[in-house]
Amino acid sequence: MGRHEHRDHRDDRRDNRKDYRDDRYSSERRDYRDDHRDDRRDNRRSSRREDHKDRDYRDNHRSRSPRQSPEHSPERPNYHRSGLLALERNRVTVPALDKPRRGNSAAVETVVLKYHEPADRAASPPVPGYALVLFPKSGDPSQTIRLNKQTAFLVGTDSRVADIVLDAGPPVAEGKRPRADAQHAVIQFRVKRRRNKQNQTITETVPYIIDLESARGTYLNGEEVPAASYVELRAQDVLEFGALRDEYVFMFNDEKKL
Repeated sequence: MGRHEHRDHRDDRRDNRKDYRDDRYSSERRDYRDDHRDDRRDNRRSSRREDHKDRDYRDNHRSRSPRQSPEHSPERPNYHRSGLLALERNRVTVPALDKPRRGNSAAVETVVLKYHEPADRAASPPVPGYALVLFPKSGDPSQTIRLNKQTAFLVGTDSRVADIVLDAGPPVAEGKRPRADAQHAVIQFRVKRRRNKQNQTITETVPYIIDLESARGTYLNGEEVPAASYVELRAQDVLEFGALRDEYVFMFNDEKKL
């Protein structure tokens, strides 16, 4: 083979290698661009899917209320008595039990009243005619307790705070429940609105009994009344307190209804 032919053959091989490299490089670049473009497209699609998921999550978990309240809203003025003020109002100072006198002054102590009159309490004491008639278990003569000097009457064994004092008898053994509580129940006069026979709305004062969650309960006509609930009283109702057998008959000498 001549020198020129050999040189031409080498040139052909060089050109073939160059064409191969160019084709391969061009193909790889195209593949890279295509792959890169596909990756970016997939990333955009994935990002859009994530955005849709986020929006769906926010929509599903958004409050149904039309208006969102701030996390820390300012406190509005409160003109009601606080718990401490109400508790302070219900504290009374009474002579101390089983404590010696200090010089010329008697020992005193503070008692917290369990009951506070409701907002619909009667504005003034009821008209004369309401009374409790006590029939003692001992058979002693009955006693009449007038209920016309105030709007609420505390019933209990603690004579220092009770308006109607119960005779609990001798002390019970330690660990046993008392026959009646120191603050057992309340007779409360409240305002009630009703319609008369002429379909007119009238306001009247109505008596109720409420048990102060006593240990042995309060009984109306032989049935225990729910604790901490008002139950209306009617003439001739019989009240019993705790384990005491004394009977208190509620009386009203005028039951006329308008």
